[in-house]
Amino acid sequence: TINVSEGGDPGATLAAPPEEAALAAAAPPPGEGESVRALVLHDSIYGKCGEVREFDAALVAALKDAGYIDPHPNAVASVGG
Repeated sequence: TINVSEGGDPGATLAAPPEEAALAAAAPPPGEGESVRALVLHDSIYGKCGEVREFDAALVAALKDAGYIDPHPNAVASVGG
């Protein structure tokens, strides 16, 4: 059986937390040819650990998944960038 609160839809998706929804609404996804500021997570060809640099928006997802950068606004703000 599926536990669903009364009146709930078992196929319904959960809404994003309010702070994430606000961030998504405030910062639309970058367009083609745009750059994204991101925190460099370790020394590499992409910069030195702790630097905030600009990266091609088309590459950001791959660099993040590979562990080179963190483009989250809080990561960038944490170093005053």
